[in-house]
Amino acid sequence: MMIETQIIETKSDSICFLKKYYRDFKENGDKWENISLENFLKSLVTYTEDIDGYYANINKNELIGKATWRTFADILSGAAVYE
Repeated sequence: MMIETQIIETKSDSICFLKKYYRDFKENGDKWENISLENFLKSLVTYTEDIDGYYANINKNELIGKATWRTFADILSGAAVYE
């Protein structure tokens, strides 16, 4: 399950996202693909490597290669479910 990241533009938005992310794990952790720290960190690395492909697939080419608060949230959100 990926948490919405469309409106994340500031540090404050990022903090709100992280609170939702944590709450989602507490409530739906059994639905996450990567619940162990080891698997999550592995997916975090691979999803970070592949994030440009994700952006290209959803026609968000302006985000490719651009590190923003939203990119950080997209990476965390994707790492929870990425195999």
